[in-house]
Amino acid sequence: MHKKNLLTIGEISKLSGASIHSIRYYERIKVLTPAYTDPDTGYRYYSFDQIHLLELIGFCIEMDIPLKDMHRFTQAGDVLDARAFLNEGKSIAIKKLSAIKQGLRFLKDIERQMDIVEKYKPGQIYTRHISEKIFYVHHYPTIEGMNPVDLASELVDMPFGDNESYTELPEYGMMAMHSASGAEYYGFGQVPTHIIEDTKTIPIPAGQYHCILSQDWQIEKAPEIFRELVNGRSFIAIETEIFTAKYKIYQPMHELRVLVL
Repeated sequence: MHKKNLLTIGEISKLSGASIHSIRYYERIKVLTPAYTDPDTGYRYYSFDQIHLLELIGFCIEMDIPLKDMHRFTQAGDVLDARAFLNEGKSIAIKKLSAIKQGLRFLKDIERQMDIVEKYKPGQIYTRHISEKIFYVHHYPTIEGMNPVDLASELVDMPFGDNESYTELPEYGMMAMHSASGAEYYGFGQVPTHIIEDTKTIPIPAGQYHCILSQDWQIEKAPEIFRELVNGRSFIAIETEIFTAKYKIYQPMHELRVLVL
């Protein structure tokens, strides 16, 4: 093959959109070999057909397929098993699409939280419907002894699965179960519904919750804040952070919720 029928590295770079630096890197990791290397100058030349291969390499990068894994789909050094490679690419693309959809759901959930903060003023009691949730909990004898690190260390080791297991942005915070015998305090982290069989999970019922916004933790004040609503009855108090359009990193907004049982 004579170099006059080939493309210089600069030419194939312009045609393919791949940078010269990237093309040289592809050669180093042996996924792209020049069609011809001038023995006198060391200049590399490429065939027109190799533009197609560069497009395939670009696809690998877009789909997060490690370039070194392309070797798994080659036979006899220069034959690509295109069908197997296509199936691998489709599988990765489906997973990425699912992750993007889940990310969009989380973003919409954050926007919904921002809308709540913009609609209601701190200190104003309002009601909103909240769907059923499953909380993994760590029990505390008193509210003074609550330490979120205890809960976090347990959550790290739990087999919750990936984000696809969640239908909404998971919540974390504090919870109090009030009854005639007193209050039981918990730190909680929301988990997917399939974790419900765990002995440390509590199903939190759906319903119309009475809520209030504050930049201070107020869960211990729930009986006082919602005194007229609870009126001596059993209730659940839940407090968690809520996103605001102007989010204060070191003093986020909290939503305190109460559901009368």
